[in-house]
Amino acid sequence: MHHAGTVELLERDRELEQLDRLVTDACAGRGRLVLVEGPPGIGKTSLLEAARDRARERDMTVLAARASELDRDFPFGVVRQLFEPLVAAAAAPRRAKLLHGAAALAAPLLGGGAPEPAAGKATGDPALRLFHALYWLTANLAEQTPAALAIDDAHWADAGSLRFFQFLAARLDELSVLVALTARTAGPTVERQPIDALATDPLAVVLRPAPLSHRAVAALVADRLRGAPDASFCDACREVTGGNPFLLRELLREVAADEVAPIGAHVSLVRQLAPPTVARAVLLRLARLGDDAAALAGAVAVLGDGTPLRRAAALAGLPVERADGFAATLVEADILAAERPLAFAHPVLRSAIYADLDPGARSRAHRRAAALLADEGAAIDAIAVHLLATEPAGDRQVVATLREAALRALARGAAATAVACLRRALAEPPATSERAAFVLELAAAELAAGEPAAAADHFEAGLRVTGDVRARAGCVRKAVLALQTLGRHDEGFALLERVVDEAAAVDPDLAQSIEGDLIASATLERSRRAWALDRLDRYGDQLTAATSGSRKLLATRAALDAFSSECETPAETLANAAERALGGGRLLDDGPSTPFFFAIIVLLLADRIEPARRALDRAVDDARRHGSAPQFAFAAGWRCWLLAREGHLAEAEADARSSAELALSQGWFVMGPVILGYVLEVLIDRGELEDAHRLLERSGMVTRTADRDATFDDVVHARALLRAARGDLDAAREDLARLARRRARWNTYPTLVPAVLAAPAAATDDQDEGRARADRMLREAQTWGTPRAIGMALRAAGLVEGGARGLELLAEAAMVLERSPAPLEHARALLDLGAGLRRANRRAAARDPLRQALDLADACGARPLADRARQELRAAGARPRRPRLGGVHALTASERRIAAMAAQGCSNPEIAQALFVTTKTVETHLSNAYRKLAIHSRAQLGDALNDGRP
Repeated sequence: MHHAGTVELLERDRELEQLDRLVTDACAGRGRLVLVEGPPGIGKTSLLEAARDRARERDMTVLAARASELDRDFPFGVVRQLFEPLVAAAAAPRRAKLLHGAAALAAPLLGGGAPEPAAGKATGDPALRLFHALYWLTANLAEQTPAALAIDDAHWADAGSLRFFQFLAARLDELSVLVALTARTAGPTVERQPIDALATDPLAVVLRPAPLSHRAVAALVADRLRGAPDASFCDACREVTGGNPFLLRELLREVAADEVAPIGAHVSLVRQLAPPTVARAVLLRLARLGDDAAALAGAVAVLGDGTPLRRAAALAGLPVERADGFAATLVEADILAAERPLAFAHPVLRSAIYADLDPGARSRAHRRAAALLADEGAAIDAIAVHLLATEPAGDRQVVATLREAALRALARGAAATAVACLRRALAEPPATSERAAFVLELAAAELAAGEPAAAADHFEAGLRVTGDVRARAGCVRKAVLALQTLGRHDEGFALLERVVDEAAAVDPDLAQSIEGDLIASATLERSRRAWALDRLDRYGDQLTAATSGSRKLLATRAALDAFSSECETPAETLANAAERALGGGRLLDDGPSTPFFFAIIVLLLADRIEPARRALDRAVDDARRHGSAPQFAFAAGWRCWLLAREGHLAEAEADARSSAELALSQGWFVMGPVILGYVLEVLIDRGELEDAHRLLERSGMVTRTADRDATFDDVVHARALLRAARGDLDAAREDLARLARRRARWNTYPTLVPAVLAAPAAATDDQDEGRARADRMLREAQTWGTPRAIGMALRAAGLVEGGARGLELLAEAAMVLERSPAPLEHARALLDLGAGLRRANRRAAARDPLRQALDLADACGARPLADRARQELRAAGARPRRPRLGGVHALTASERRIAAMAAQGCSNPEIAQALFVTTKTVETHLSNAYRKLAIHSRAQLGDALNDGRP
């Protein structure tokens, strides 16, 4: 297909063919991203327009945006250019479809819906919630009709929009969407990192149009100058413009205006006319149009593309009728585009005119532009963009506007914009009485923007001068985090002690809440545990769970007592404390926290399953409702541990994989390695050793050793189990030996479960040492008091003892575990008992416990354990049933979860949104499930899942 081209589309057949193919692919449901990059004027915008034309010819919905220098400080400004007109123009039924499900979370950004949450109350990165919502808005749009998103000059786009395009790019292959962007390859104002990230995405196609050839230049010279040009004249034109289509067009415009004939004798004139920069040619052309036309062009340059005529006229000081005529003149001169609202014909033109404005005049113009927008009731961030370009003038309204814009930016995850607004507000400046609060707000924004050094300095300055104790207390968490990020731990904890002690005299509840969070975090760092215990001991038995702070402290106290080898408080008592700490869900009101997970740990170790399940289910549901992928990843990771302890390994694996897929792609395992440990152990118990190994490698934690961070112990333990299962016994022993040095109760610090139970192949042969450890295990288990712990200790003693006494202990272990909510541990004890009886040549007696072990292992979904039980049964002379390979049992954990949700009536998009995956992923899993279950529709899913037929 060929289109009539402009100068910029000469010699672009290859690029146009690729665009044709990409549009076709997108219409067929194979979305792609195309990036057209090159220097200014090479024809990027023309190729983007060609892509839009091809998309419209295929009846795709086309959304377009053009970024400018102003957009860098406009949070999600480019995204809003794309989607706001679509949502605003949609009739109510279509708007409801576009904003259905998780996409509704994008409504506040796009000018509708409920207010956005305050930055301090949101959990996780607010930008990630918006990415999730905007992805589903894009998916909902593509469900109705294939779509093309065209973004010109993406190198000037705001950080939030560029991060969203990266987020979207990874999911495009499952959408009927083409994302087309243009960007400059270099320049003093070009930030290449986000553009390079897009260019290197596996689904990206990069087009780099080349300069025009001698032949193309000659053809254009002949066309524009109406004559047969000399070769030397054409060569000179190409030399001075570098074959750049835009520069060539500008040169030929000047040559034609001066009536220069295209002959060899005029080569020197070509060199004289050729502008050293684009700016000179543009400004000369603009000057010929008169002062009023130049004033209107300058107003559009200040206001940006998409400016209404009335606003540009007001800024230029012109009546609207006269401005309309000058706009037409600027269109005829190819400075403005022939469209309304007003926009430049090319971004280079706007840059040239804007750069030529006197700095003082430019600042005053931006201040007037801000006032015009405020009078029109424009969005606060649109006003702030102009205020950022002004010189300080002591205007308190400017300070207030920039502060409000900063808060909105933080709520959307645009911390860098918040930093820019607050720094500019401080320069205005604010009133002396407000300065300390501004400095502290700036410090918090800098911390969120990844500038901990600047944040620490500003926290110190703000805390030093503010006399408001509550303000000091309110920011101390973040101040300590900034110091810890810089490795200044001692300073951080000293600051905490000072501020909490100050706050206790004014607001004891606030002081206690702050201390609750920071003491919990300190307990995870071994060098700070004594400090944390000392602070906790000050409260004695006065923690009532009546306030937020007391609930946090109560949860932390319960967890530390549970872990301590010196504490003899039984499980029942500590579980009661943990349940009180949860406060009927109030501990989760501000989002998942370390104290919240401490309470979950104690409840699970005490086998108080139901309150832990309710709390984690709520955490998962909250994550889904708010579109918080980090909260979902962490809550699902903890829930997989709960499910595994109950023996529901297939369901645990589904949660584990959901958690891992999100956490791995975003690097969240670094923040919470404990969930990686839980995920790995579930995969190991399921027999997915290669998947577990790949996950461990991709997490970057294959070689990391146990250190001062206690949260990493779970990864070391899981790594030891994985290494033992894969036959690397020396490495497994090394990991287990490191963990053995921890001072804690084995049964409440799961990473201390000895090798004889965790990885028997890696256990020591020293029987005396084994007996001593088994005796200690039994004492601690009896103090703790749960059947699970006592049964596991008895099993360890039986394995170490051996002989007839060992069989007695194993039989007792099986009997005790039968009364526990630990079917997997029960199966292991039965298997060890049966194997011991078989080795003692009591094969008939061995068969019954081995059959029970097989049934339990199968029911739990513990494939390696079931396989071992079958081997023992055969050795004992029995004929065990074969593994179930068809029907429900053939489904993967993810297939089974998705099939169950579909059977409950959830649509594919609803399932995808709930699990933070794409609709295509859901479709693939359901298709596999139908095939394995030998069914053909959703209506058959319920029966197929319930009866387990092959």
